Amino acid sequence: MTSVNYLVCRSDRHKYWLLQLILILFHTVGFCQSNSQQYSTQRLLLKLAAAELNVARQNQIDLDSGLALAGARARLNTWLIAGEGFSDILSNPQNTWIATRDVRSAKIAATRSTPSLAARINGLVGFVYAFQPGTRKENIDSAVLYLLKAQHLAQTTGDLKTVCQCLTGLGKCYLKTSQTAIADSLFLKVISLAGSQGFAEEQAAAFSYWGTYSFFQPTTILDRITHLRQADVIYHNLGKKEERVAILTNIGFLSFAAGKKDDAKNAFLQAFAIEKAIGFPYTHYTTDVLSIIGATNGDRESQLKYAMETVRTAELTKDSIALAYFFSNRSVADQGYATPNYDESIMWARKSLAEFERLGGDPAMYTVAFNLAANLISKQKTEEAIQLIERLLKSYPPANPIDRQEALLTLGRAYGTTDVRKAEQAYIEAERLQKETVAIRGNLGEDHLYLEIGEFYYRIHKYAKSRSAFLAALNIPNFIITFESLASAHSYLARIDSAMGDYKSAYAHAMLLQQLMDTARVNAGSKRMDELRVRYETQKKEDDIKLLNREAAVQQARINEDKLTKKAMLAGSALLLLVLCLLYSRFRLKQRTNVQLEQQKGEISDKNASLQRLVEEKEWLLREVHHRVKNNLHTVICLLESQAAYLEKDALKALEVVQHRIYAMSLIHQRLYQSGDMKTIDMSVYLPEFIHYLGDSFGTGGQIRFEIAVDPLNLPLSQAIPIALILNEAITNSIKYAFPENRKGNIEISMRQSYGNIILVIADNGVGFDPNISTGHSGKLGLKLIRGLSEDIHGDLQLTNNNGAKLTIIFSVDPLNEEEIAVRQEAPEKISI
Repeated sequence: MTSVNYLVCRSDRHKYWLLQLILILFHTVGFCQSNSQQYSTQRLLLKLAAAELNVARQNQIDLDSGLALAGARARLNTWLIAGEGFSDILSNPQNTWIATRDVRSAKIAATRSTPSLAARINGLVGFVYAFQPGTRKENIDSAVLYLLKAQHLAQTTGDLKTVCQCLTGLGKCYLKTSQTAIADSLFLKVISLAGSQGFAEEQAAAFSYWGTYSFFQPTTILDRITHLRQADVIYHNLGKKEERVAILTNIGFLSFAAGKKDDAKNAFLQAFAIEKAIGFPYTHYTTDVLSIIGATNGDRESQLKYAMETVRTAELTKDSIALAYFFSNRSVADQGYATPNYDESIMWARKSLAEFERLGGDPAMYTVAFNLAANLISKQKTEEAIQLIERLLKSYPPANPIDRQEALLTLGRAYGTTDVRKAEQAYIEAERLQKETVAIRGNLGEDHLYLEIGEFYYRIHKYAKSRSAFLAALNIPNFIITFESLASAHSYLARIDSAMGDYKSAYAHAMLLQQLMDTARVNAGSKRMDELRVRYETQKKEDDIKLLNREAAVQQARINEDKLTKKAMLAGSALLLLVLCLLYSRFRLKQRTNVQLEQQKGEISDKNASLQRLVEEKEWLLREVHHRVKNNLHTVICLLESQAAYLEKDALKALEVVQHRIYAMSLIHQRLYQSGDMKTIDMSVYLPEFIHYLGDSFGTGGQIRFEIAVDPLNLPLSQAIPIALILNEAITNSIKYAFPENRKGNIEISMRQSYGNIILVIADNGVGFDPNISTGHSGKLGLKLIRGLSEDIHGDLQLTNNNGAKLTIIFSVDPLNEEEIAVRQEAPEKISI
């Protein structure tokens, strides 16, 4: 598959591992050239190719779509164009997302960068969206969003250059949405700001964008040319030659559209001279247009010369982006006016069609097919011409009015000698489509339509209709109608008027025809065109010889490389033998060491197994101790309950308090021996169970509602028991005293971790503490117990009244057990009892 390449690096995919070892041992170092010149060449190629595709498709695609198509065909990164003012970002090797065109990674990189760098990256992202093909709203909205973000960051950091770039990008976006007034004001703002700050390159870019991306309208062409000329002057002063080539190319296209053929030709000749001066290899985009200008001016010599040069350099550089169009123009050039070379023309037309079909079809196929069919008919191959068109219609149905019109004209030409009725019907349908084609490409191609219709009616002797068609062709603006069309129209009109008896008009057309022929010097040019063909063939052979010489040099270099490889292999073999001896010696030593290590490993494994058994025995003993402690505590509780039957009311209350405290501790020991972890207590499991027990013990029923929110954290025994006893005292206090006369209420218990501390909160919505009694409702002993337990865990105790009593203890994790505490990160589940 043909592709465009700028930096060719030759390397073998398969290398002997021995040679790699030698290269590593001798520290062989490779060097790479800078990519700056390569990027500059690629950027100019993409610009010229995009313009060529846009014009070749008769403005049916926008410049951005042409750019995307050129990048895809050449396998080049179109970010080179979008990021033209962001070389600092494109050339940074750390920005790996440039090569993959990963916009998402670029956005992430911007969020992790400094404000100044973020402004640059966001600006690049905005331009990438602004250069997306077509006018999809989501792309334009994204472009505006990131350009505004970049502009704001740049203004914050004082980066006025980036501000200018962002405003230029915004101007392009508003041109895409037909908001020309806003776009014009933005470009004027950039030009003023850049001028005041001395930012010549940014000022030139604003002029360039303004002239390049404004809508194609007859009323704006001259203004666009003015903007581009101002950009050209600045780039000339800056010595930016590649940028000048792109600017002059756009000036040439717009001047041609404005009917200023001489200005167009001068612009392209200037561009061509600069391309040759800087060694730009892809001059065929410029010479192709010069060939077309030569055709419109009737300069057949210039047309053929530049058409030959176009094909020669395109094939030499292996540039296939617009190769099919170049083949097509070469086919047209070989047709000639006075001395057509049908065989050459047919050959190039076939090559053009084959290239278009390789690319999957193209709107220009029917234009090529028309020329090919016309040549085949001239060679009395009418049936082949009809089959060609029918095959194309089946394989590549016309997608728009221009393609349909071209197909109908080709069918009309093909059927003109075999089926007059079908031919006339095709021409009538083609003329009917003219209104639709004008809406797309203006009057371009209109002379071709009426000349075909006029020739058809002339051949079937309908002179009135023929004359009307030729006069319609002559009414087309001079800058659109080609020299061949003018000459052909006057030639036919002279004959038609003579046949109809209007000799005066016939003479007038004959004189105009003679003037055209004299101006073009066709007869004298015929011999020169033959010389041009010979010169082209000679040049092509010379190029082939140069190519063969280069290939021979490459082959010789490979032979020398093979010799060097063989010598390296011999030296490497000797080195390898020495290395192998050393490796064998090390291997034997390693074997002896491994035997010793295996023996030691066996001893260590036996000891580890013994230690593991001791650990397991210890865990089982510890689990048994916790189990026995729990059982003993439960026995004590049972004894206390038995004794309670013989006690008075005050003693019974004291006994119940003691029972709750003992149960709090016994429940902890129960959790320890039931869990796999013998060192810590999961408070998110323990606290709800214990609080549920207290609620049942006091028979709160539906009177008091417990709301529990505990983070899923584990505490060591040294902190879990004090916490349990504090909870017992506080909750018992709230149950007994916070809700007198059986009032309903809520008790909230929460335990959360925050910044290395644990916060325990017990709050009710009852009557609250008496602010004049420091001991609280539970008496001095309960409050002293809470304070003492808080001090045991180094906690900060706070007692407050806030719509009820609230007890808060803030303590830190026990540093001796910090590694054993596991806090899971999920949100705590709120439990109501």
